[in-house]
Amino acid sequence: MFVIVTPFAAKYFITHNVSVCVSIKLGVMEDHSNRTRLAKLLRFYSSNSDTEVTSLAEYVERMKEKQEHIYFIAGSSRKEVETSPFVERLLKKGYEARNHFLFLHHLLGLEIDIFGKLWLKY
Repeated sequence: MFVIVTPFAAKYFITHNVSVCVSIKLGVMEDHSNRTRLAKLLRFYSSNSDTEVTSLAEYVERMKEKQEHIYFIAGSSRKEVETSPFVERLLKKGYEARNHFLFLHHLLGLEIDIFGKLWLKY
């Protein structure tokens, strides 16, 4: 039996299945040999949308020409992250920031330092 998985279905499954989300995030931190492949499956909120999550690849597609890094901010709550002066400066430049407001997200940000050829900047 073959199952065809559309990109929408895959994104929905990864985003809304909590146990899968946590397993992928823990895999990124613990399985160094598969970190790059697992990082492609990660989804985070960003300053681009209040309701939709985004992957690192989607973030990179939206980056401005002169943007050299993937920016992320960690905090204890969504409100704290969104009202950060760091995020405000990025938004003025037209850049996007990935929002990490769960402790697990903060740890992930420390584990993944490069995606493709772009460095993640904290």
